[in-house]
Amino acid sequence: MNEPISAAGDGPNARVDRDPRFELARCAQILLLVVFSGLTGVWLARGPALTGESASLTAALRTGIDPNHADWYELAQLPGVGEALARRIVAFRDAEQDRRKDRRVFSRPADLVQVRGIGEKTVRRLGAFLQMDARGAPPIVDRAADGG
Repeated sequence: MNEPISAAGDGPNARVDRDPRFELARCAQILLLVVFSGLTGVWLARGPALTGESASLTAALRTGIDPNHADWYELAQLPGVGEALARRIVAFRDAEQDRRKDRRVFSRPADLVQVRGIGEKTVRRLGAFLQMDARGAPPIVDRAADGG
């Protein structure tokens, strides 16, 4: 009744004679998986194709972003600055512009330490990506003189 299972038997430890076609198909599957994984890794390392707005943001990062005029989504592209910090920079800037009637809240990168969450280390990291140039600043409009 209880017969011992031989090495070539039907038990869980039994050796199964493999069909060469099965082995070839298995090798092909593994090869395809390796190639697909490699291509996916290359695609992820390159990132998505740059078109439209993302291309202009990349160009802005190369030339520098002025935190006095940039939108939060532009600031969020800076290294180490996410959406929350970018929105805090814009909120601080807008509040200061309203309070001081001055468009240039940040005259140098070190001025960013006034924003909660930005310290000296962050300023050093961002310095190369910032452009605080008065020539590109929009004109200051005195609404009180305009009657508005």
